[in-house]
Amino acid sequence: MTSLRDQIAAFDDREVESVTVAEWGDLTIEMRAPSAGDRMNVIRSATDENGDPDLAKMQAAIIALCATDPSDGLPIFTEKDWDMLNGKAAGPVTTLFSVAQRLCGLTGDEVEAGKDD
Repeated sequence: MTSLRDQIAAFDDREVESVTVAEWGDLTIEMRAPSAGDRMNVIRSATDENGDPDLAKMQAAIIALCATDPSDGLPIFTEKDWDMLNGKAAGPVTTLFSVAQRLCGLTGDEVEAGKDD
């Protein structure tokens, strides 16, 4: 009999949602829920020297963490793309951020909690 721990470890619990971005020629992007550890690492990387969230970095970082190519499941963006993402039109970026934020389970409370880890 498999232990409860092993059953939990084996379960694929990372949600995937397809998002079509009309403003980018109807491109479809798969947004994937990150692991809890990856989420916390991104929160830490998008905070300033005082531990306060840098909202521009946070927006781009969360999108980059979740956005994957539907053809192979690989990440589309890296940290090097944060400025490029923040330079795009607000509409499609906001669409992707809203989905990514939900998939990450992020509200202001989780961002604040990440500052103390």
